[in-house]
Amino acid sequence: MLSIVRHARTEANAGGRLQGTLDLPLDEVGLAQAAALPSLVGDIDRLICSPLLRARQTASVFGMEPDIDDRWREVNYGPLEGHR
Repeated sequence: MLSIVRHARTEANAGGRLQGTLDLPLDEVGLAQAAALPSLVGDIDRLICSPLLRARQTASVFGMEPDIDDRWREVNYGPLEGHR
């Protein structure tokens, strides 16, 4: 089975701002969201994630080393990143 999970919430998500390639951490809500993932997803055999911090933080809750794949990096919004 293939499960695809988006990274948990960041402050930019909460504020409705485009984050694109900005390397932002999860906020407190995001850390709680990520912590709940293993019980929702169950056991996994392989973990692939973006190199961005928020994706790596979300992936870390599974207790295994993820395969970092740059192809999962978010879209670059250029000068719009960080704006609503």
